[in-house]
Amino acid sequence: AGSMEAPRPALTAYLGQGRYEDIAAGVLLTDIRLEAKLTPDGNLNALLAAGDGRKGTLALEAALRGLMGKAAPHLAVRGQLNDLKPLHRDDLSIALSGIFGVNGPADAPAVTADIRVDQGELTLSSALGGSVTTLDVTSASEAASGAQAPAGTDEARGNAAAGKTATGKESSNKEGDKAGGSKTGSKAGAKTAASGRDARAAAPAAAGPSLDVRVAIPRQFFIRGMGLDSEWEGDLRISGAAAEPSLTGALRPVRGHLDILSRTFEFTGGDISFTGGMRANPLINLELTYPGPSVPAIVRAA
Repeated sequence: AGSMEAPRPALTAYLGQGRYEDIAAGVLLTDIRLEAKLTPDGNLNALLAAGDGRKGTLALEAALRGLMGKAAPHLAVRGQLNDLKPLHRDDLSIALSGIFGVNGPADAPAVTADIRVDQGELTLSSALGGSVTTLDVTSASEAASGAQAPAGTDEARGNAAAGKTATGKESSNKEGDKAGGSKTGSKAGAKTAASGRDARAAAPAAAGPSLDVRVAIPRQFFIRGMGLDSEWEGDLRISGAAAEPSLTGALRPVRGHLDILSRTFEFTGGDISFTGGMRANPLINLELTYPGPSVPAIVRAA
């Protein structure tokens, strides 16, 4: 629709029996169905539904208003999860239910969600541990003697360039008068580039999405492996800017035990709490008790 000078496109699209899979993360969504319609006035409406290959479902509807305008278009999304099990992994399984939404300018929307973890299980193994980082080491004697860098490296090329400059010093002095104008132009160009960088740095950055996400775990989340067999509950909240989210809340053991030195210690209290901030540094305060034959032993992890 519209004229050649100001076209007003319209589009209707359908997708059926789609599939999304991320092998590295273990995410799988099946039976994806999408219906999208773009109107001549610059509004986009979409409906999407998907499954997890089991009985869980995902449904959402989205609207994008003002695509033809000068300002950022307005985004409105609302969706629902129903016993969705998106992970197909051996070490982690999780079932999610709840609602979520996105509302506001497309470049800085507000993301809200109220999600419940119906059930889940995390299996611990030695494969989850970290790896040893290899560091490049230069001895003090090599640094003092100025050992020659291997050919082809940046250091070797830098040394060669320095030698070439020293060799051609006399000819460079002879060309000094001719190069004077170029040096002046280079300085002016450098100042212009620096001022451009300062202007870009002073420009305000886009606010980006803001988060207000609650995750409730009403028991039925199990952590097993490496001597641990436990059930957990908790309530977590993720808030703030998406670029620097803040995590608050706590996880608490409902029951379980941990085998230490051929002794079985039962969880008898405590929690793992998150107090916010850019880094999610948890505060661990757990109590485990071993019912010994004479005097019980209590271990507190903090």
